[in-house]
Amino acid sequence: MTLPAQMTALVGRHDELNDAVRMLAGCRLLTLTGPGGIGKTRLAIAAAERVADRHPGGVTFIPFASVADPDLVLPTIALTLAADDYVGGSPLRAVAEHIGDRRLLLVLDNLEHLLPATPMLAELLQRCAALTILATSRTPLRLYGERRYPVPSLTLPDEAGPPASESVDLFVERAQDVEPGFELTGANGAAVGDICRALEGLPLAIELAAARVDTLSPEEILVRLERRLDLLTEGARELPDRQRTIRGAIDWSYDLLPQPSQRLFARLGVFAGGATAEAIDALSDEVVPNPSGALPALVDSALVRRRRGAEGEPRFEMLETFREYALERLEAAGEVTDARRRHAEQYLASAERGRPPLGHTDVRQLEWLEPETDNLRAALTWALEAGETAVAGRLAAALYRWWLDSGRTVEGSGWIERVLAQPTGLAEAVRAELLVAHGSLGMNLARYGAAEEDFEQARTIWNRLDEPAGEARALYGAAGTRYRLGRPEEAGELARHAEELAERAGDDAGRVRVMALLGAVAEGKGDTPGAKARYAQALGAARMIGSTPDIARCGAQVAIATLADGDAAAAAALVEEAVTAGRVSGSLAALHFALLLGGVIALERFDPEVAAARYREALAICRDSGQRHGAIDCLEGLGAVAHLDGDRLRAARLFGAARTLLQTSGLTDEPGADRDCYDRHLAALRAELDAQAFESAWADGQAKTFDEAVAAALGTGSL
Repeated sequence: MTLPAQMTALVGRHDELNDAVRMLAGCRLLTLTGPGGIGKTRLAIAAAERVADRHPGGVTFIPFASVADPDLVLPTIALTLAADDYVGGSPLRAVAEHIGDRRLLLVLDNLEHLLPATPMLAELLQRCAALTILATSRTPLRLYGERRYPVPSLTLPDEAGPPASESVDLFVERAQDVEPGFELTGANGAAVGDICRALEGLPLAIELAAARVDTLSPEEILVRLERRLDLLTEGARELPDRQRTIRGAIDWSYDLLPQPSQRLFARLGVFAGGATAEAIDALSDEVVPNPSGALPALVDSALVRRRRGAEGEPRFEMLETFREYALERLEAAGEVTDARRRHAEQYLASAERGRPPLGHTDVRQLEWLEPETDNLRAALTWALEAGETAVAGRLAAALYRWWLDSGRTVEGSGWIERVLAQPTGLAEAVRAELLVAHGSLGMNLARYGAAEEDFEQARTIWNRLDEPAGEARALYGAAGTRYRLGRPEEAGELARHAEELAERAGDDAGRVRVMALLGAVAEGKGDTPGAKARYAQALGAARMIGSTPDIARCGAQVAIATLADGDAAAAAALVEEAVTAGRVSGSLAALHFALLLGGVIALERFDPEVAAARYREALAICRDSGQRHGAIDCLEGLGAVAHLDGDRLRAARLFGAARTLLQTSGLTDEPGADRDCYDRHLAALRAELDAQAFESAWADGQAKTFDEAVAAALGTGSL
């Protein structure tokens, strides 16, 4: 057996090694593929060692990295096998005769630059029936009968919990090679885990990073990974350049690409989180007229990975290390600004084209945005940094409903604030639209005072532009803030004005929302029949225009009004329909609202199990989206559930946490059936517990931070 001795042990790769051994038992040509530095050679050697007993004719390793001419592939094999007495004859015949019917395993390493010679390997396999070839190549050999095994990255540590994984194990072992006293500790474990995640489990990159612990701490290495290509150098001196630096490893693959694929690879650096084939085709110009035609070479080289998206469509992405290299190439070509502008304009066009009409948001209209989250962030970042305020403003306006309905309220609010802070470049209509969006997101974050100012500014602009639909939206928002701030008379007056403007503008979706708000105002005044009539009117209008988020919201409000009429069974059926509509809509805001009112109805029907499930699901939505007011409602609801279950001390703690968080957040109670329900349970709880026990439990709840209280309510923390 002529396999090279390894200076270090193979770390991890248990599953991959078993896969390779299994595949070798069922084929005669197996190619391990993957990008440079992924560990193909080490895995091939380990697999060959494992199956050596199956090949009594021997196992021979032949490296080809230094062989530049495809015509020298078979002569190199002949020389290695001592079958070199073919002078003047055919090396193929000489090698075939030398092997004969022996059960021999040839391990042919690094064939990606010698592909023109690989058809001769297929002929060699035909002549030698007992021969098996295990090859490594950054690209498939594309021979008949070839089985390919793409070597994956090493496993990564979870972001939560101890940094246990193959990539961390490799980092520690290589760090100990240069710093024998290095150990994974509680102090450095998080940084080591972050390093491995940043390097996406690429073995060569991890080894090069670990080699720097003799001069840098893991925390310092992590900071310097912002320029990883400059950091990941200084591999072992005896190794070739392509294994001593990460840039060298990528150079090797890049230089093998045809020029159109090289140019496309550089441009793909502007995509964050991958891209669809359609998005890549939009990069077409006179330099790269056919991106789809140049893409397969990038996939074959493993510089770009192809995977299936959520809907089964192909999506193309690259490791962040390769992306940094691609952007360097793009910078060198002087194409960065143009490529980033085209990227931003492309996603702006897609966002505006797919932007649902107000009130019609559903999961089918928003789901395409999820895999493009990083691209949308990259487009906004570039537009703001490049002073392209008009692009940033239009894109933020187009994404507002997605941010709201997917629970990204904090993120969306932050982007809009950055756009509104730009001194120039924003059209008045876009500014007004962004002010309404910012106010609406602020309402969900309980920033009522700031939201009120946003809506008033937007109303002034829309009025000046003589846009009744826009002014109606601003008035609706302003009415909502007045209602939340405990000023129902003002809220009702503004809402009625908004209703008139929406009707004049023909804005049916706007009218639905205003009708529902007027129902809430009536409910807050104790006018149950008036509230129910308004809610039913809004629900009917929502159904007519097919707005599933509004069907969820209005349906839940009709259910609560039905409960107030004394028909609990009908209310439960109605709110179940509302929750279903919320799920179908894809609007987390609408789903949360329906779940919250569903919890109230379950409480009033003395069904703590259903109530708890509703409140916990709603609370998880609030936790993920930063909606503090909704979360506090859920905490009180779960306090009522605990009371109904007989766990009075837990109930007092949850109520204490909720009421304290309400006060310290500067929020106010809103009138309604939920408030009445929680107040009744709290009053009963005070009567059932002796004063000392109640005050002690209440104080325990008061001591909880928002995050601690939410975690405890969801069962992931103590209370």
